Amino acid sequence: RWVLTAAHCTKDNSGASIPASQMTVVVGVNNPSDPLDGKAYSVSQAIVNPGFNDQTLLDDIAILKLTDTINFNNAKPIKLVTALDVEEGAILPGVMSWVTGWGYIHVNPNVLPTSLQKVQLPIISLAQAETVWGTTIPVTDLMAGFLNGNKDACNGDSGGPLVVPVLGEYKLAGIVSWG
Repeated sequence: RWVLTAAHCTKDNSGASIPASQMTVVVGVNNPSDPLDGKAYSVSQAIVNPGFNDQTLLDDIAILKLTDTINFNNAKPIKLVTALDVEEGAILPGVMSWVTGWGYIHVNPNVLPTSLQKVQLPIISLAQAETVWGTTIPVTDLMAGFLNGNKDACNGDSGGPLVVPVLGEYKLAGIVSWG
């Protein structure tokens, strides 16, 4: 009944909050342009992290409460990475994560996919990310990617999951926010 997403996904292009009544979550979609693919759920409440800053994307996280419990083949709740998982190295630099989404698969010209995409990315240290980006990265951010940049999340992947392996299963460690 609850969906985790990026807080900026709950805002319109001008930065105004989108009313929950105008939000929909579609479950089980492979082709986002196929109106018969997946099952739509209405959102009854959007709870945005009170520390969210839409200029810096600090604390870019929100949860959506659906009006109904998700009931769809193969849809099951995902476990979250715990503090113990972190202590045991689940998000250390070098751990290979997976990101999925429907963001651009080519930029300039922009090309959207016709099926759900996935990419495997290594977790990187904040120090390495700060060197690449030339700015301070908040300790609440989890960074992943390749230095050569040939694989990554892209515009349209925001709010999507970043999962890491923990004892034979994948757990949610982050959500796509910026890059």
